[in-house]
Parts: sequence; structure tokens; C-alpha cells
Amino acid sequence: NDECNKIGIDFIVADFYGTKKDTSFQDQALFVSKANIMIGMHGAGLNMFHFLPFNSVVVEIHRGTNMQYNSRNFVSHVREGAYLSMEATMQGKNIQKEPIWTNLKQAIEKWKSLGC
Repeated sequence: NDECNKIGIDFIVADFYGTKKDTSFQDQALFVSKANIMIGMHGAGLNMFHFLPFNSVVVEIHRGTNMQYNSRNFVSHVREGAYLSMEATMQGKNIQKEPIWTNLKQAIEKWKSLGC
């Protein structure tokens, strides 16, 4: 979050579970529709990318699995946007943050290159 603030990017975490598990589908879709970059673990939660605006970037994180080519094909309908995939680097049961930040910087640069 601090790193994003340094380069003028708002970093907002969307978590629709736990205390926010009762967030309506409409509110979730509205929230995502205001994003430019979506980054998350491989899974059903990334399906919200359907509500991203054109020229968006999706970064899918895989943990201990091969890249899912189906995901790349599925996300490719994000018009004029981009799909990036990365393998998570694990440290015990936690994901190391630095590799994710590196990929997030790539996503920001890709988003900027789309003329946004």
C-alpha cells in the first residue's frame, strides 16, 4: 500500500468474506467496476473481473500449481486490457510479498501503456 501511494496509485483491498461476506453481489460488482487492476489468487473470486472497465489488467496468482491456461483464455475478453500470471513464492504457509509487488509494478506499467 505504501509503495503504491509513493507512485500515486490508490491501493484498495476488496475482500468479500469474513465480516464483509454479506456484501451484495451488486455492491461487489460496482466496487470492481471502479478498479483498473485486479490482483488475486487463482479461484472463483477473480471471476469478478467481468465487471472491470475496458483497458484493465488482471494478475492471477498461482500457488504450487502450473499456470492455468484456461484462466488466460477466459480473462482474454477484458477488451484491450491484459492478463498477467505469476507463481506465488511461499514462505511456510504465507506468500512472500516482494514477488507480488514486482508483478503489481508490472501490471501498473502495463496499465499505463494501455493509455490510461
